[in-house]
Amino acid sequence: MATAKMSNKSTQVDLGKLKDNIDPELTVTIAVNGLVVKVSGRDSNDDWTNVTVVCNSYDDFELLVNYIKAKNG
Repeated sequence: MATAKMSNKSTQVDLGKLKDNIDPELTVTIAVNGLVVKVSGRDSNDDWTNVTVVCNSYDDFELLVNYIKAKNG
């Protein structure tokens, strides 16, 4: 499982290998230092893969959700 991260600028989302067909079903865990979000989707080889994203704030989480919504159309 890969790990992705939010940028410090809070304007970019890096989902690592995930390129297309991002699954809209997310797994969110509330941690002491933020939110841990598990995201799955297709990589550049059209294989299913999972990434874990750490959101340090609810604003970062909102950015992540809006990014996924935009990628899925």
